[in-house]
Amino acid sequence: MWPVRRLCTCVSLLLSSSCETGFKNGDLFMSYKSMFQDVRDAVDWVHFKGKLPLLLSRMNEVAKVFLATNSDYKYTDKIMTYLFDFPHGPKAGSSHRPWQSYFDLILVDARKPLFFGEGTVLRQVDTTTGRLKIGTYTGPLQHGIVYSGGSSDIVCDPAGSQGEGHSLHRGSYLWRHPQVQETSRLEDVPGYTRAGPGASRVDRQELII
Repeated sequence: MWPVRRLCTCVSLLLSSSCETGFKNGDLFMSYKSMFQDVRDAVDWVHFKGKLPLLLSRMNEVAKVFLATNSDYKYTDKIMTYLFDFPHGPKAGSSHRPWQSYFDLILVDARKPLFFGEGTVLRQVDTTTGRLKIGTYTGPLQHGIVYSGGSSDIVCDPAGSQGEGHSLHRGSYLWRHPQVQETSRLEDVPGYTRAGPGASRVDRQELII
């Protein structure tokens, strides 16, 4: 139920609800109840119909998709392997793909909400043993490599690119952040965008799962 509530929160914030009972724009009205039911039906469809690979694949066509979790790699690998336990890839008939291939960046041991502030040391994970490699990783972030720690800064600007863009977080810890509870605008949420003099922004929308 919590993931569904988080998605409903994202929907209501993105629509900038204009009345106490829902969203109204001209002749269009969407009640909070109908928003919840739409999200609930969509989540059930993805889960029960085995559409998670298709969903992430489509998201990746228009955005960079990240996995940022507080869990360690061994636990994350077990859960994600189970969730992507399908005989096919994004579409029926396509080859099965490992879960890591659906994400542009994978971060474990994120330690949210600290992740959205000063963060922690970024290290690579040995996916064979689950252990962390020694030293701080300072090189370019690579697709298919699992990292431990880090901060939202590396997610907001993973390639050092310039341009307009923003990040949308789909999870629980961001909404528990005290600064988030005081704002009703998604643009004001810490970690949503990097703004200010000299700040870089990615040129495509980023989605953090």
